[in-house]
Amino acid sequence: MCSLNSAPRTPAEPRPKQPPKPDSDYISEYKCSIFGTHSNGDYIKAYIPCTPYQDDPNDPNIQNFKAVIYLHGFALGIPKIYETHLLHLVKQGFFVFFPDYQHDDYKDDRIFRIGNMIELIKTVVKSLNYSPEEWIKGAIKSTSDAFKKVEVSTTTKKTLNDSNVDVYLFGHSLGGLLALSWPHYLSQEDQEVQQKLNPLQVIAADPMSDSLSDLPDIVTPDIDSKNLTSNLPFFENPISIENTGHSLTMPVAILHGQDDHIITLDSWTEPFQAIASPNKKIYFSQTDDHGEPNLLANHNQCVTNTSALLYDRLANLLGGSKSEADNLNWCYIWSALDQVIRGTVADQLQFDMGTWSDGKSVKPIQVKPIDE
Repeated sequence: MCSLNSAPRTPAEPRPKQPPKPDSDYISEYKCSIFGTHSNGDYIKAYIPCTPYQDDPNDPNIQNFKAVIYLHGFALGIPKIYETHLLHLVKQGFFVFFPDYQHDDYKDDRIFRIGNMIELIKTVVKSLNYSPEEWIKGAIKSTSDAFKKVEVSTTTKKTLNDSNVDVYLFGHSLGGLLALSWPHYLSQEDQEVQQKLNPLQVIAADPMSDSLSDLPDIVTPDIDSKNLTSNLPFFENPISIENTGHSLTMPVAILHGQDDHIITLDSWTEPFQAIASPNKKIYFSQTDDHGEPNLLANHNQCVTNTSALLYDRLANLLGGSKSEADNLNWCYIWSALDQVIRGTVADQLQFDMGTWSDGKSVKPIQVKPIDE
């Protein structure tokens, strides 16, 4: 017979906490300027440091400003989704440009998610009427125009376009593919635009290798079939790294997640060979559920707030939900871009993921072996 007197339950021990956010070299206040509109596909938000970063503050002759062009994922053209990272960059004195290259009707200051969720659905449908080539060319133009308007000094009225600027490309998902394809399409612009917007290094977080990859069959019908939707611009003029990678001669880092089920790590094995740069590497993070919060190495590991656009359940279906930055942002995604801006070559990145509060090491960043 079982005893009616059971031992009292001990409260569950609290789970270990993630490492604290590392100290950052924040040197600047900032302001923002917005040019264009979401609906016209020429929206761009510029984050402008009041105290621009200098490689050597003691030598005013060394004054190359640093600018990051930040390309969002498919239908994720609201800065709030990535804004904690955008602010992390501008507070270090870097100029940051966030173009929304797709045509949509997002409202940056909308409080209720349902409005932006409706716009996301409309954006997905509307996007089929545009080719990815139009998007990247539009992003190049809006960024070039913004360079001519953003002042580096309120006293001299000098703009970025009149200054020496080191440019870096960062992109997520579809934006990652556009970042990797930027040099190819930039080469079709006039010489002045090429000189101003040619990146020193490129970083792509969980990027597509082509604009039709890993999308549901209902969205990407067989192009060779008689399905009428295959005649839409989105399907007729795709972008593929196999066609654009030959122009990618500068250092490249792909930051992947081992548990990205939208664009798998292995799907990049062959496309990676199309990248011309000798300085290239694929890094990948690992999911670590040892503590709180779980660190999820998924497709959306680089975003900082999906709640501005999606409810968590839907966000998880589209690559992962997030309400704030975590250790994968701080010590992996953010660290990578910080390192290259300060001169580390993209295939020589080092990552210190820290330890959980109980002393156990967070799972490390690894490198995907590629057979050349």
